[in-house]
Amino acid sequence: MSRRMKLKEQPGSGKVSFCVEFEITSSVPSQGTLDLFLTFNAYEEVLTCRFGEIHVGLRKLRLELGLCNATMPLGTRQPQRLLSIGIKKKRMVGRETSVKVASDSKSTVGAELGTHGPKANVSAKSDEETTNKVTDSTEDEFEVREHQFSVAGNESGPVWHIEDKTESKFLEGALSEQSLGKLVISREPCQVTAEFKAAPRDLWIEGKGGIFPTEMNGSHRAIRALVVYGWLGSRVRPCLSRKHYEVPNV
Repeated sequence: MSRRMKLKEQPGSGKVSFCVEFEITSSVPSQGTLDLFLTFNAYEEVLTCRFGEIHVGLRKLRLELGLCNATMPLGTRQPQRLLSIGIKKKRMVGRETSVKVASDSKSTVGAELGTHGPKANVSAKSDEETTNKVTDSTEDEFEVREHQFSVAGNESGPVWHIEDKTESKFLEGALSEQSLGKLVISREPCQVTAEFKAAPRDLWIEGKGGIFPTEMNGSHRAIRALVVYGWLGSRVRPCLSRKHYEVPNV
């Protein structure tokens, strides 16, 4: 494993983080290239204001890198097939079973006239079978594989989309030193600007009290959420968190 080193963060270029905090480190530069690594933590913000108590989380977010005097070729970007997680899901499976039910035998006795006198006639109905279909429902557990990271953007502006696929309300948890890819430096000074962003639809907002009464229906709650998003203002726009790094000489 290559040795890690901290990139020099430019003072005054950052932004107070909201719902996410992160750090980017690198390997030791070698022959004009180095590897970048991401450590980040997504969490829930709890705000108290005149609207009441508001909980804010992230359903998904994206990391954008702005590169100066460097590129990150698509073939070197990570994770390509990493960070797939096994998610256990449950489903109800119905199964039809045919059950045969035998009916009681019945016989009839009669008489018919023959050449030698009356002859007893006994006829018996054979056992009849009826088929009943019974539906039996059972719970089946299965596993699917989902990717939390997807890669987009271009060589000078790579982008990573991060989305939780565990069916929880929002992203919550940390990732340590995940490889982002290899930086190819063309000349100096080389600089990297990293920003985490989220669109209004990417935010999970839930209020308790105030403008969020418990009996409010879904459509009214969605309208209140848009109001809160506008109120959050600079906390979420133009980005949730930003850092500007200077890459050491190679």
